[in-house]
Amino acid sequence: MKKVLALLFVIIAAVCVFIACSRGVTPGADTGSEETSGAGAETKPPVEESAEVKKYRERNASFKTEDFGTVGKYERNFTSKIGTPPVTPTAGEHPRVMFNSDDLAAIIANLETDANNSAYRTLVSFARKTIKSASKGGELDLVELGRVEAMAFYYALTGDALYAQKAIYAIKQTILDVDCEKDFDPYRGYGAVMYVAGCVYDWCYDQLTEADREQIVFGTLKNLASRMEVGCPPSKEGAISHHTVECQIQKSYLSFAIAVYDEYPNIYNYVAKRLISNIAPAQNYFIASGMHWEGTAYGPFRGCYLM
Repeated sequence: MKKVLALLFVIIAAVCVFIACSRGVTPGADTGSEETSGAGAETKPPVEESAEVKKYRERNASFKTEDFGTVGKYERNFTSKIGTPPVTPTAGEHPRVMFNSDDLAAIIANLETDANNSAYRTLVSFARKTIKSASKGGELDLVELGRVEAMAFYYALTGDALYAQKAIYAIKQTILDVDCEKDFDPYRGYGAVMYVAGCVYDWCYDQLTEADREQIVFGTLKNLASRMEVGCPPSKEGAISHHTVECQIQKSYLSFAIAVYDEYPNIYNYVAKRLISNIAPAQNYFIASGMHWEGTAYGPFRGCYLM
């Protein structure tokens, strides 16, 4: 378990370190290379796709949407009765989960600095292993799920379509395969896949077909969100303690909702309003004390999701 958490931390930390170290670089500054990168890059004339990219496009096209369910049963329940949130994602802008196009330019400019070089090499190595699914016999492999996230992030950095297509294939297959019901806290596994599904959707957006988008959204709501403790939509549990104020809403649901906002705004509107109108006021009331009210055990873990 320690090895799993350490490898996942490398991927998540890589994103955070790149952004943190990029503050001294003007977004969009000349990086000394004419190579473009990912969803936030300037469009170049199309080039002939490799046989490997075509193979993965065909594999992604072979999925049947009916295997992922239908969105209507779940999406129509995301009608917020408390109005539209005051802050919404910028329509049509991708990427926007964890970073945007301005951040991306600065991240790329800093990849080879002494502070980031080692993490970047680890990321590249991690992303290069081909996997079919992050779930084996229904059991979720968090290391392999980290590879899916790494593939999508590498596409955002480089614009290499092969990594996007591999990430799309792997996340769709994982959504179909995963079954965490035997786990002590099954919602954690479902939430982890939901978060990565949002990352793939957002970071690889310009590589997704309409069928890809539908399958990722339909499958995430049916196979992941509906099995979460907070429900689908996330209306269950309280706003002060318990698992509600961990990753389910503040990371898993929110990242996914931001990613799919253009096509499914109701999902974001519901999640954001739950956070802004319900969870945030309760949390802020207790935070004013200058300490976390759940002590040294749950406090640090749940406190990180308040950041």
